Amino acid sequence: MPKSFQPLMLSGMPCQTGQRSVRPSTRDRLRSLSLGPCLAGLCLAGLLACNPQQKPAGQALVFASNREGNWEICRINLNTREFQNLSRYPDIDKSPAVAPDGQRVAFVSSREGQDDLYTLELDGSNLSRLTQDLAWERDPVWSPDGRQLIFVSDREGQDDLYLMNVNSRASQRISKDPASEREPTWSPDGKKLALIKQKADQTSLEMFTLADGKRQTLISAPELRAPAWSPDGLQLAFVMQAEKKAEIFILDLESGEKKQLTRHAAWTADPTWSPDGKSLVFVSTRDGNPEIYRIEANGKNEKRLTENPAAEAHPAWVP
Repeated sequence: MPKSFQPLMLSGMPCQTGQRSVRPSTRDRLRSLSLGPCLAGLCLAGLLACNPQQKPAGQALVFASNREGNWEICRINLNTREFQNLSRYPDIDKSPAVAPDGQRVAFVSSREGQDDLYTLELDGSNLSRLTQDLAWERDPVWSPDGRQLIFVSDREGQDDLYLMNVNSRASQRISKDPASEREPTWSPDGKKLALIKQKADQTSLEMFTLADGKRQTLISAPELRAPAWSPDGLQLAFVMQAEKKAEIFILDLESGEKKQLTRHAAWTADPTWSPDGKSLVFVSTRDGNPEIYRIEANGKNEKRLTENPAAEAHPAWVP
């Protein structure tokens, strides 16, 4: 059933799109994740542990924007300020996820009537449709080796997690129990997922191991959103309500300590780490409309990166 697309609702932010209705990111239904043996056929064993290495800071972002009249997948060079509309289609394109090699972006589009997954090259060429059914897909995230995607779909009647081989496009359902699981994010070593689980009016930030399906609840709170793994795999950024505002927090996975990164009366959404792990970008309405900002991981030197009367959402770094 179609519903309004609000790209900043991942952090509870209202955002006017001016577009027709599509499915939102959350629903108040109960679901639980059951990995079981269904993972075996999709080569999860191939996602071997790796040693995270230092990466450059990142000089470009891909994000969703309605600055040209409808929601498109766009790219901006942070040094030259050069802006490029990558998707260029008169419908809603959203939720970009850049491949680890920086060559492709996966995203969600309703150009064929329902939300499906697509990929594009980072120059806007070679559009490829990954899913073709009557279901709604969302929240794509790449595996660290760039061979697979995990995404959320209601193709079996409820929102579940699916795992896809990008080359063959074969996909398999990996959550089958009635629980609300959303916004998955893959650990840098490929061994775990972090995600948000919702049960009635309570949410939890959870982590589970792909090899055996073991699950660990990290934090529980009335409203949690948008987990993002640091490049070294030691921290998780996420959005949580603090004094009735959505703020970014960082959780140290070894000590369990969490610290508040942002403090502002406006809404904050969609945190994502820079490739070198020294800063994060996020979306906020602190200057009136949803724009992209950058802040160091220690909470200092906040800087506005986009300045446009339109709205931006879902920033993703280009490695």
